[in-house]
Amino acid sequence: MDSYYSTHQEEPILSSLYKLPIIEEMGIKGSCQKYKSFGCINHLDCLNINGDWINKALQLISNLHCEFEEPSEEYKNGIKVTDNNSKSINQLGILLSEYLVRSVINKNIVIIEDDILVNTIQEYNLILDELYYEDNILSTESIKNINIILNCSTFLGCKSIPEILNCYSTIKTT
Repeated sequence: MDSYYSTHQEEPILSSLYKLPIIEEMGIKGSCQKYKSFGCINHLDCLNINGDWINKALQLISNLHCEFEEPSEEYKNGIKVTDNNSKSINQLGILLSEYLVRSVINKNIVIIEDDILVNTIQEYNLILDELYYEDNILSTESIKNINIILNCSTFLGCKSIPEILNCYSTIKTT
């Protein structure tokens, strides 16, 4: 197990920012640098998931497959979601799909400008806010976002779909 999990805190403080699983440079403008990373997960119990568009999205997500591999830099928990079902019998299913679209993740945004550090945290529905599909195929970005959620520390040690579903019962509902 790498040292990320031994030092990670669900609500990251500034000194641990660079130990978060996903850090993406958003842009550099003069002396200003912006970074985003993702923190803890919450569950939106009140989100209405009825309607043609969302039902289609849920069906597409439920047909994805999950591979459980050794942890890596890209897949901290070794959980890899793919649209290729030839390798895996672990179909996500409708229940996990519903959990995923109801998941909000804390989006940590850090702006560094002229030696001033500003840190903000926003709740963000990574799945629904960036869900794209066309011709019954989810976009690569949508699948990447599902992988981001499932490789958060909440799902550390999960080696099956039932274990992932069990972890969802521990997630705070908002």
